[in-house]
Parts: sequence; C-alpha cells; structure tokens
Amino acid sequence: QLNIIKQNSLLEEICSKNGKTEKVHNVVKNMPFTIIVGSRGVDLTKGNLEARLIYNSADRKDVPFLAKSPLEYFTHFNASGDEVTIEFRIKVLSSQLENSTFLIKVSVKHDAKPVEVLSAPIRSVSKV
Repeated sequence: QLNIIKQNSLLEEICSKNGKTEKVHNVVKNMPFTIIVGSRGVDLTKGNLEARLIYNSADRKDVPFLAKSPLEYFTHFNASGDEVTIEFRIKVLSSQLENSTFLIKVSVKHDAKPVEVLSAPIRSVSKV
C-alpha cells in the first residue's frame, strides 16, 4: 500500500467544484515541487516507479501529449527503501487546460501486484 506522506506546493487553497470542496495545490509551470510517498511492507527501490499526470475528474484519464510528457520527475529514496521523495515539474500544457485541476498517479510495479496512490488536486499556473 502506498500513502502520500507530504505534498508541497507554492500555495494551497480551498476550492469548490460541483458542490464538492477540496484542497488544491497550486504549482508554477517548470518550477519543482515535491511529493513524499511511503509504503508499508514494500521496498520501493525494488519496484518500477512511474508517475502520470491525470485529469481530476470521475474518469481519471491521462492528460494526452504528443512528443514530451507534461510531467517530469526525479526520485530520491530513503536508506530503508520504504519512502521516496519525488521532485516534479509540470511542463507545457495546452492553453485549453488552464485553470484545470489534475492529479498525479504514482504507481509501483513490484513482484507482488502493482500499488498506486493519487496526489491531492494540483493546478499549474504560468507564473507567480
């Protein structure tokens, strides 16, 4: 099982959408932000970690892209392998996606069945 231990961002705000209130993390395009993911009973260094940007909607579809993924990330594992700090950057998104919220799906494919966790909602802004 994976858990989000901490999610950092430039600014957190409470937003209401379709009568549902949620905390949204605002990040600046091309600026790094981190999410710390932990696991019980799974050595994260032994699995294949993958992160994808998905829409914050009921169907949770991947954000499409042509050549380059809109999500770039680097991983830093702790010594025991049960925690990973992931440094993300959201790259160029189409202008139609401005003000949309997204989630990051982190999954680890391991000997056992794959495990995954979703971030809190994220909004990417052009500048501070």
